[in-house]
This record gives sequence, C-alpha cells and structure tokens, in this order.
Amino acid sequence: MAKSNPTDVPAMAAKAAKAKHEIRKARAAAHAAARDLRRAVVSGIGALASIAVGSAFGDIHGHGLRPRLMALGAAAVFLLLAQFSIRYAASGLGKVVAATGGKAAGVALRLVTLVVGYLFIALILLGMLDVPVGHLLLGGAVTGVIVGIAAQQSLGNVFAGMVLLMTRVFRVGDRVRMRSGPLSGEINGVITGMGLSYVVVETEDGRLHVPNSTVLSAAVGPQLAPKREPSPSEQHHASTTQTSAAVKNP
Repeated sequence: MAKSNPTDVPAMAAKAAKAKHEIRKARAAAHAAARDLRRAVVSGIGALASIAVGSAFGDIHGHGLRPRLMALGAAAVFLLLAQFSIRYAASGLGKVVAATGGKAAGVALRLVTLVVGYLFIALILLGMLDVPVGHLLLGGAVTGVIVGIAAQQSLGNVFAGMVLLMTRVFRVGDRVRMRSGPLSGEINGVITGMGLSYVVVETEDGRLHVPNSTVLSAAVGPQLAPKREPSPSEQHHASTTQTSAAVKNP
C-alpha cells in the first residue's frame, strides 16, 4: 500500500478549509438574496394593489376632487412601492449571480434589472395618470429597432451572458475546456471572471476574454487534470514492491 506524501496533507487541509468557506459564503448569499426577493414580492403585491385601487376609485379627469385625489394617491403609492420592489429584486438577483459568476457580473445584472424595471414603472405610472403614451411607445419602438440593429453583437453577448449566469454551466474558479468552430480549436483554462459581455479564461498562454455568444455556442466540459509524476519515494516503493512480488512468485 502506497504511503501518502506528507506534503499533501497541508494542501488537502487548505483545500477543505477553502471549500467550507465557499459553502458558508454561498449559503449567506443565498439567504440574503432570498430575503431581498421576498421583500420584492411583498412590495410588488402592494404596487399591484395600488393600481387596482386607482383604477376602481380614482379618475384623474373626474369632475370631483375625491376621484382626482384617489388617482394621485394611488399613483404616488404605486411609485413608492414599485421602486422598493425593483430595488429589492435587483439586489437579490445581483447577489445570486455574484455568488456564481463573480461580483462584476452581479453588479451588471443589477444595473440591467434596475433600468428595465424603472422603464416599466414609468410606463405604468403614465398610464395611471392618463398620459398619452402612444407616440412615446412608437418612438421608443423605432429607436429600439435602430439600436438593436446597430448593437446586435453586443446585445447578443449580453443575452448570452444572462443565460450563462442563470444556467450556471460553470463557475468562477472551474477548470474547463471549450471547443467550437469560432474558437478555431480548443481552449483549456481556469474561469477567472464572468460578465455580461465576456468570460475571462486564464490559460497557459495568458488571459483570454471570450465573448459570451461564442461560449454559449461552444461545447464546454471540465478540463482533465494533468497526470502527476510519481515522486522518487513513490517510484522506489513501487520498484521495491515489484521486486518483492517477483521474489515470492518466481
């Protein structure tokens, strides 16, 4: 029976301690994210209730003062609760993604969630106040088409990055290998960063920033660990064992 190398014991202990630390960190992030998402749901339910109250009892163009005040009050309550809901949701999603894809990816997703959420809040608020938004929607649609055509590659990387972060194909620190046509071969390395545009891979030849759309279309798998060369003591032990076996069984 081969003896374990004494130098491997501290390394194994360090890896175990690091794994325990990562598990505790992931659990803490999951609890914090769940708390933020629960708050987002509660605030969102309150915002939807304010919309229902404003539609049932409010009228911004009513003849009396009461329906106008009801409409304005419902709009104010909706604005307040909707902001809380969007902020909590963005914070929760950012923490979830930061735990798997890194802090930069979490901040990027939080920013995207805030921007999209505030746009929806603005449109709903204008509708509650009976502000005509037809021309705004038409202009926004035309602008969106133009921007989408101009930034097709960048938007493709953003959506691919969101898919990679949500599906958790790999995490920061994983050793992976990627193979696809656009990569012109195979890439082996360690994932050191994940964002909404690029995946950072540390290879033997240096650091690479691979576009998310390329990574999403590539075949990805774990990198095979290199074969460890036996130490001189292990080689001596193996040769001694073979010699003893040959002597016992001539």
